[in-house]
Amino acid sequence: MIKKIMICVLIIAHTGPALYADSLENAADIRRLTDQAMSRTLNGEFEEAINVLEKYSDIDTEQINVMKAQMREEKVKIIGTYGNVLETLFLKEEIVGNCLLRMRYLSRHERYVLVWEFIFFRGKENWKLVNYYFHDKIEELFDS
Repeated sequence: MIKKIMICVLIIAHTGPALYADSLENAADIRRLTDQAMSRTLNGEFEEAINVLEKYSDIDTEQINVMKAQMREEKVKIIGTYGNVLETLFLKEEIVGNCLLRMRYLSRHERYVLVWEFIFFRGKENWKLVNYYFHDKIEELFDS
C-alpha cells in the first residue's frame, strides 16, 4: 500500500524580499511564483522550493528552518517511495470569494504521482501564501 505523505505548512510570521516583485498582486503573479517553486521540485530541489515561497509568506526564521529540515527528510522518503520527479504539471487555479486562491499541481514520479497545493490569502493588501502541502490522494482529481 502506498504511504500517504502530507506536510502542512501554515505560514504565519515574516516578510522577505520578492522574487518577481515586492508583492503578489494578482493570480498571474501567484502562478509565476508557484511555477517557479514547482520548477525547483522538478529538479529535486525541494528545500529551494521553500526558499522561493517564503519570500511571499509571513513566517519567522525558526519556522522556516523547521520546514527545511522536514523537507530534507521528506525528500528522501518521496524519492524512496515514488522515485525521482519526471515532470510537473499545472492542474488548476481556484478562487473562493476575493480572498482565497488555490493553485494545484501534479508531480509525476517514476512510480506514482503527488498532488501539490498552494493556498494564498488576500487580506487588506496583497496576497500571501498561508498553506502549502503535498499528498497522494489522486482520487480527488477525478470528477465524480
